[in-house]
Amino acid sequence: MGLGCGVLKTTSGRGSWSAVSTGLPRTGVCVLAVDGTTSPSTVYAVLSGSGVFKTTNGGGSWSAVNNGLPKLLPSCGELPRCTDVSALAVDATTSPSTVYAGIESGGSVFKTRNGGGSWSPLNAGLKYGVSVECVAVDATTCPSTVYAGTAGGAFVFQNTCGATLPCPSVRCILEAATNDACAGQAIPASIRKNFDRAASLIEQSATRPPKQARKLRRRAKEALAHAKTEATRAAKGKKRKISTNCAAALRVAAKRVAAAL
Repeated sequence: MGLGCGVLKTTSGRGSWSAVSTGLPRTGVCVLAVDGTTSPSTVYAVLSGSGVFKTTNGGGSWSAVNNGLPKLLPSCGELPRCTDVSALAVDATTSPSTVYAGIESGGSVFKTRNGGGSWSPLNAGLKYGVSVECVAVDATTCPSTVYAGTAGGAFVFQNTCGATLPCPSVRCILEAATNDACAGQAIPASIRKNFDRAASLIEQSATRPPKQARKLRRRAKEALAHAKTEATRAAKGKKRKISTNCAAALRVAAKRVAAAL
């Protein structure tokens, strides 16, 4: 819950609230966004005149994450501005380190793939100069679909799979590669476990220092190699668990992810 001078939190779901504003400037909170799926202790807040802040410990401490975002707008007379950021949305299901920010002036949407470490514009198709009032992510699609509500209408953006991880997510690539080849088949738990492990390691690498990130990506490649081996094994013998086409699709998915690391 955002207030004029900070953030309040309840863990009881009703009337007991406490302040969790350590590290936040004493200005109005304009927007809150939560990674409610994978890490509910991770929250993003937009502070009037100060930009975007992030906590990873449920509000115990906050830090600014504005690298790459437009410069803040000055106050207009006696009315403080909520900075250029007017909306936030977390892609909590497919890539929780990915956050979208709607920009009030210029009609822009900015995106971070590393939990706010850096931001870049994502404006193809948007009308310039029309303020973005709200942003929403439909993570049930693969890849995720992003919606931007503006003063000039609504726009939709398909988060296409590119060559740089952690976007697209491992789970996105796995689903896209196996939708047809593995239809009606249960992918063995050992294979999914290795893909999930690779996904987790890649997500962690996005927010770690370079040396640690390289180590995590190396471990992710090892998990993907195990997934390929398990896929080949699962398609062999009289008691095969998946078809050869499904196994091939799983190997292609693992190869695509590994090639981008």
